Amino acid sequence: MRLKVQQRVLLSFLFLLSFSLFSQSDQTSLDRVITLIENYDFEREMEFEVYLRPYLDDAKKNQQFDVWLYLLSELISNEYGRTYSPAVEQWIFEGDSILSYCAVPLFAQNADSSVFYDYVEVKGHHRYDMTQFHEAIQLYKLLIKNEPQNVEDSIGYAIYHSHLGNAYLSVDNPNQALFYYERYLALLPTNLAEYFGHDDTLFYQILGWAYLGGAWYNKAYDNRSELFYRRSLEAYHKAIALLQEFSKPDSYINTILSTYYGLISLHQDYEKYDSALVYLDQIEPYEDTSSRLQHRILTLRGKQYLKLGKEDLALDFFNQAQQLHDNNPGKTHYSSYNIANEIATVFAKQGKFDQALVKVQDNLFSLADGQTWEEVEDNPALDHVIFLTEAIATLQVKATILRSYFEATGRQHYLTASLDAFRLCIALSLRERETRVGNLARQQYIYTHRKLVDKALNTCLIGQDILGSDITAGYAFQFIEQGKSLLLRENLQSDRAIYELDVPDGLIDLLDEIKQTHLGLSQQIRETTDRARISQFFSDLKKTEDRLDSLKSFIMTSFPEFVKLSKNFPEITLHDYRTLMSDKDNLLSCFRGESAFYLLVADKEHAELMHVPDADSIANATQSVLSAVRKVDGTADRALAHSLYYLYNCLIAPVKPIIQEEEHVTVFPDGHLGYLPFDLLLKNMPMEEGFSHWPFLVFDHSFNYDYSATLRIMSDFTSMERTKNYFGVAPAYTVKSSKDLMTKKKDSLKWIAERDIGELNYNGEEVIYARDLFNGQALMGADATKRNFLTRAEKNGILHLSMHAYVDEQNFNHSGLVFADFNPSRQLLPGADGFLTLKELQFLDLDAEIVVLSACETGYGYLERGEGVMSLGRAFKSSGCNAMAMSIWKANDYATSKVMSYFMDQLFRGVSKDKALQLAKLQYLENADNNTSNPYYWAPFILHGDPHTLSFVKPKKNYLLPALIGLAILLVMVYGYYMVKRNHS
Repeated sequence: MRLKVQQRVLLSFLFLLSFSLFSQSDQTSLDRVITLIENYDFEREMEFEVYLRPYLDDAKKNQQFDVWLYLLSELISNEYGRTYSPAVEQWIFEGDSILSYCAVPLFAQNADSSVFYDYVEVKGHHRYDMTQFHEAIQLYKLLIKNEPQNVEDSIGYAIYHSHLGNAYLSVDNPNQALFYYERYLALLPTNLAEYFGHDDTLFYQILGWAYLGGAWYNKAYDNRSELFYRRSLEAYHKAIALLQEFSKPDSYINTILSTYYGLISLHQDYEKYDSALVYLDQIEPYEDTSSRLQHRILTLRGKQYLKLGKEDLALDFFNQAQQLHDNNPGKTHYSSYNIANEIATVFAKQGKFDQALVKVQDNLFSLADGQTWEEVEDNPALDHVIFLTEAIATLQVKATILRSYFEATGRQHYLTASLDAFRLCIALSLRERETRVGNLARQQYIYTHRKLVDKALNTCLIGQDILGSDITAGYAFQFIEQGKSLLLRENLQSDRAIYELDVPDGLIDLLDEIKQTHLGLSQQIRETTDRARISQFFSDLKKTEDRLDSLKSFIMTSFPEFVKLSKNFPEITLHDYRTLMSDKDNLLSCFRGESAFYLLVADKEHAELMHVPDADSIANATQSVLSAVRKVDGTADRALAHSLYYLYNCLIAPVKPIIQEEEHVTVFPDGHLGYLPFDLLLKNMPMEEGFSHWPFLVFDHSFNYDYSATLRIMSDFTSMERTKNYFGVAPAYTVKSSKDLMTKKKDSLKWIAERDIGELNYNGEEVIYARDLFNGQALMGADATKRNFLTRAEKNGILHLSMHAYVDEQNFNHSGLVFADFNPSRQLLPGADGFLTLKELQFLDLDAEIVVLSACETGYGYLERGEGVMSLGRAFKSSGCNAMAMSIWKANDYATSKVMSYFMDQLFRGVSKDKALQLAKLQYLENADNNTSNPYYWAPFILHGDPHTLSFVKPKKNYLLPALIGLAILLVMVYGYYMVKRNHS
């Protein structure tokens, strides 16, 4: 937290005494700069950056790092609440770079450094403002490590906990949000009123209870839980009770209004309109626009009577709300589109479907910017739609009315029209998502988007018997594809745009070269110990960034279709996908709705959409299975068997009429199913003790997985670039490096992997066997360094990594591959020697036909709703790899070596990748006893991506059987000839 000026001066004086780093600095330099900023007049003085520029340049020149970092903090904080600024990103880059190479000697012995914590604070606030919540969380966690020294510090310390709660709520983690909000309330000092005054004390307490109410509301909204609703209600009621004690309420209007409206929204979402109206009456003294309040009251009254089935009264209130809106433009709560949709809904409830549709069509016409809606639908870019949010809501109402019209009349064309309305609604929702700035903001919107997909799929189920399973499956396939892995699709689509536009190879090579230079310079800045070279590195990096920006601008200018191609996803239909399937292929696409899973199963000829209720039970069973099988000492108990058999009955038994024995199954999982190896499921309850007798599904099917069907097809476009080379990596880990991984102290200044990672005794044998089999190359032992890997990894057909990996679900900067030269001794920011982070992986151009990841947990990661499991395997997918064989949990070294060697052997024989992994597991089980047949040893390995045979390996023909048959025929002929001759004699 920020300390007072006197404390800063004292701390700067301690710095000067403690570190020779500042020998060139003036003792009062930090003090003088603080005073200059304190006296700055924002209304009269020159622009803030111009004002500070001479001091910033001087600090850089003299390498006064405390002054430099302090000035950067002030510049960043001055930009709060503004849009994205390249200048701010440059300041943050400079600040991170200062810390990455001088933070340990500068701050390790003085954790209370105000300069350091000022920078962390302003960076955290900026990242939060830019909706980069995951990074903000990590920064706020650094701040709460600093113990408060006084009441003012205690307030800041508590507020950081509230910021953490807000950030966790923003990334859809209400459990963590609740924890930090409760900590915020507990940490507020008891003597706060003496220090700040009565009203300010109430303000901080009200904020805490309102935050807590919002977090429980978030959980209630996701789970429709009555318990969470009541807890949210209790928290809001405590905040409301405290509001009554304000001595000067006018000074806290925003806090009052936001608290009341949170409570009103809670009641409204649970359709408790009477309660919502009570609090609307209480809020009247604080609302400065009476028409806005009255408009909301009329609308809520309409919703209330609509819920009670009193459509005439509801219509009357909605009409009054419409009239009030028309008489007070811009001063009411709801737009005219919202009110029109409510009126249309009333008409539909009254059975006046034609009037309802007319009302909706009028709405749509006004939203089409002068075009007819038919013209809008014929325009794939949907360019003429204004007010996307209102258009999406209106189309959703239209789809719902058409569905009700079908249910009332049984007329098929209304059902088809409803599905078409949902299709357009989802397309517009994707367009709305594109307007969000930044990946995280777009990812947040996916929650709203997927609720639309859920409703559309439910309509597909209703129409399956009427329209036929193939037609509804076609709609369902498209809906599911538009609700999955959109961020990953965008990344791959940008790469595809470059190839499809035939951008000259020289430009692509230059783009790759600049990216690699940028990556190298960033790493050099992190790793250098020579302060004299730091300025040169900064200069070179700035030039590299300018070159990168210029080249991107040139590509966009020279190839105007680039932006369009990189944004427009290919429309993959079920028919398109089926043309690529063989007679033995099956598709199983999963989508988790709010309360159920949808399963779309298809083979070459048949398709059907199925509905599996109670999605939470399926998720809980999956987590129970993973908890059990990830333990080396797990036992073959009945609870595990029941969970595996339950999941089989939920996920496989319903689709068995289409999926036959010995067939390939491609699974596009969703939600927690991304953690589940389907070949682990039990098709029957085992009758005998011991894993060796359990009827696992691995005996019946080969499985492969991917994020979506669209991504499966998209990943094929670069296949012509791949080579036939095999390249393996098998680092040697010393006892020392293993201890480093296990014991490095976890604090704000050092990176840590608190994992039980030791030496690998069999990875060398595994890689040598595969290298000799494919006549390839490998990095072995101490030669398997990060630098050596980066220089040789690209453009290999098979990339085989038998090494340690680490996955940190909370911070993906701490997830990656551990090489032989791993050295975490100087870590504040991730990416030091010997550790290849997930972000670095994504920027590589690997483009392998298959990556074999014989590393722990390479298929594991945190679950991002709508995107899937954020694993290291996903990073390889982003870097262009077509298929990944990887593990979902920490695997045994010996078992991994055996299964992967068997797998490589089958690949070499020309067996398809998914079948090769199935046969490898079966070969392992043939040689396993009752203990080593434990799924812990063989089940973590999955194939993610293209399942077909390696393009450069021809299937080996079995000449032995024909030869034996021929020999037998010859022997029979000789014997017959002999007998005939003998009889003749």
